[in-house]
Amino acid sequence: MRRSTILLFLALVLSACGATDEEKIRSTIDKYGEALANGDPRKACQQVVGPDDNRCQAQFTVRILALDNSQRDALRNIKVDQIRIVGRVAAVSAKDDLLPPNTRLRKEGQYWRIEPASLDDAS
Repeated sequence: MRRSTILLFLALVLSACGATDEEKIRSTIDKYGEALANGDPRKACQQVVGPDDNRCQAQFTVRILALDNSQRDALRNIKVDQIRIVGRVAAVSAKDDLLPPNTRLRKEGQYWRIEPASLDDAS
């Protein structure tokens, strides 16, 4: 009985720790890349600051249609090279050219979302 109580306590403590901001940022970038690679503008919009609306989805549909197969494959594995966090803003650099240099993210609540203006140079 006592051992199970200790294990339960440890599980609760570890689950309360949660992911770090860097892990959450990497997750946002991964979800964004997967959404584009899979041709899902709605999911891509969910990773971007601003309304997840028809306008956003139309913009990402145009980007998705412009992707060739090798770009889609690469988007499934974006290699984040560097993350710089200052307060509730972060700048991300990728090892390849799948993201514009210094793509910016903003923390909204406990989630990190990509600043759409920082994607303007993306293909």
